Amino acid sequence: MAHARLKIEAVVWSRLEAVARCLGELDKVVTGGSAVDRLMKVLQHMYKVLASATKHNQAPKGTNQAPPSRGFQRLVSAVHRHLTINVYALVSQLEQDEERAKGRTHAQIRWLQQQIPLLVYLVEQWEKGLIQLSKAGKVDLMRNAKRSTNRDFKIRMSQLAEDETDPEVLADGRDAEEGEEGVEEGEEGMGMGDCGGDGGDMEEKDEGR
Repeated sequence: MAHARLKIEAVVWSRLEAVARCLGELDKVVTGGSAVDRLMKVLQHMYKVLASATKHNQAPKGTNQAPPSRGFQRLVSAVHRHLTINVYALVSQLEQDEERAKGRTHAQIRWLQQQIPLLVYLVEQWEKGLIQLSKAGKVDLMRNAKRSTNRDFKIRMSQLAEDETDPEVLADGRDAEEGEEGVEEGEEGMGMGDCGGDGGDMEEKDEGR
C-alpha cells in the first residue's frame, strides 16, 4: 500500500510540475483584457493546490517528520524557478504599465484590486507552509525562491481620471444609473400604491366609527 501511494504521489507531483511550467509561460505572454482575469483565477487555484500538497507532506503531530520526496522537491523548485518569479513579474507589469488599465471599466479595475492581492496572499501562504516543512524535514525548500521587492498592486489615479472622461465609460455609467433609478421609482410607486390603499381603508373605518 505504501509503495502504491508513493507511486501515485510521484505522478501527481510530476503533473503539477508540468502545469507550473505551463502557467509560468502564460504569465509571460498574457497581454491584458479578459485573459488576465482568467489567468488570475487559474493561478489562485494553482497555489491553493500547492498549499494542500505541502500540508499533505507534513507529518501528523507527535510523529517524526520525514524529508519530502525528491519528486515533491523538484515540484517546489520548478514553481520557484518558472512560476512564482513570473507571477510577481506580471503583478509588477500590471502596476507599472498603464496600457493594461486602459479600456477597463471601474468594476474591472476594482476586481483587479481585489484579485491580485489575493493571489499574492496565496503565494505567501504556500511559501509559509514550505518554510515550516523545511524546518521540520531539515531540507531547504526555499533555496531557489526569489522574493519580489514590490508586492503591492495599485491602479494609477491618472488612468482612473482618464476613464472618468471617456464618453463610452460615462455613457455606460449613465445607462446603469438610469436603470437603477427606474427600478427604484417603480418600487416607490408600488409602495405608495399600497400605502394609499391602506390609508383609504383606514379613513373609511374612521368615518364609520
